[in-house]
Amino acid sequence: MKQSILFILSFCLAHLTFAQAAGENKEAFSLDEALSFAKNNSYNIRIGELNSDRAHQEVINTQAMGLPQIQASGSFQQFLDIPIQLVPGEFFGAPAGELVEVQFGTEFLSSYGLSANQLIFDGRYIYGLKASKAYANYIQVENDKIGRDVEDQVLMSYYSALAAQKNLEILKESNKNIDKSLSETKAFFAEGFVEELDVDQLKLMQSTIESSLKDAENRVQSSLSGLKLSMGYPVDKEIELTDELEAVLNINQAQGLLSETVNTEKHLDMKLVNQGIELQNIGLRVEQSNYAPTLRAFFSHQQNNFGNELDFSTWFPNTVWGVNLNVPLFTSFGTRSKVQMNKIDIDKMEIQKKQLDQSIRLQASNSRSDFYNSLSQYNNEKKNLELAEKIRNKTSIKFKEGMASSLELTQAETQLIQTQGRYIGAMYNLLSAKIKLEQALGQ
Repeated sequence: MKQSILFILSFCLAHLTFAQAAGENKEAFSLDEALSFAKNNSYNIRIGELNSDRAHQEVINTQAMGLPQIQASGSFQQFLDIPIQLVPGEFFGAPAGELVEVQFGTEFLSSYGLSANQLIFDGRYIYGLKASKAYANYIQVENDKIGRDVEDQVLMSYYSALAAQKNLEILKESNKNIDKSLSETKAFFAEGFVEELDVDQLKLMQSTIESSLKDAENRVQSSLSGLKLSMGYPVDKEIELTDELEAVLNINQAQGLLSETVNTEKHLDMKLVNQGIELQNIGLRVEQSNYAPTLRAFFSHQQNNFGNELDFSTWFPNTVWGVNLNVPLFTSFGTRSKVQMNKIDIDKMEIQKKQLDQSIRLQASNSRSDFYNSLSQYNNEKKNLELAEKIRNKTSIKFKEGMASSLELTQAETQLIQTQGRYIGAMYNLLSAKIKLEQALGQ
């Protein structure tokens, strides 16, 4: 008996500890907290930051090409067989036509030195450095767009999860109401006040709602998983949302978007195109720089030691400096062709910029219209929900008083569930339309 009690206590304590650990592992997020978490942990944002770091290193690498390049060198050689050359013998008093073997050099040869190169002028370097900096700016704008896209993904995922949870709450409440009505109806049937048909009708309704509950629970888990993925949060960990769907729906702020005007130059897509055109113009200057000369300076100092014995007491210096000038005279029209291709690409991007400008304006107009329709639908569904609740409440009272059938009660309950679902859908659509309008307006 004592062992049984100890076992039960141990089991309860273990279960309590597990429950506490599970509760501690579940992290709660408001909408703002979810956005903040995604800003620091989103996979796309982290990749974008690495791209930005790499672009910064590209700038440093390009800058280094114009800085002095200094090298140190050293060598040691021992000729096991000193090279032999044949020279005319008459140089050494031998008969004409006879070749004499002569060894030039020593057994040991050592040297060390220092050399430096400095770019003085190269148009490709000047514009290449500008191109690397412009590319870094392009990556930064691209990261801004990635950040905005991630924010929109988190917003939509958070709204979707809230909508799924709200739908689950509604079904649970409806299931509770039907359970209560079914229990009361069974009691009435036992007393002979209602027919068995009324009980069966409520049982069918209860079964339908229970089936919908299972589907709703799966939708909640699926939407939460999507939210965690967009946030960069571990998908195998539990998460809890602290905001309510109605709370994140700021009607006054949303309605203010209808009066906002679009500024295409502030739009992130337009900023990317402008950065692309700047890069293309710099690329044109790089190609045109191939016509210009390049000038480099160099310096070299070397100490040499040689002899037939290892003796490092005597060294012989060798120092030289100078400049190298390269002037392109004829490039077989290759440079001219590259310049023309760059000009064509710039013209194409200018056309694309105009097309994007019109596309943004059209998108803003369509998004404003969609938002207005979504707002009207939301207001209508809100009114319909009030009517559906009123009808369900009155029908429930009449059913208890024997003035309404179970069929009328289930119809009223079904109508309320459907209206609540449309109301939740209208809220979600309005939030979605709000995000799309903000995107179109470049906010």
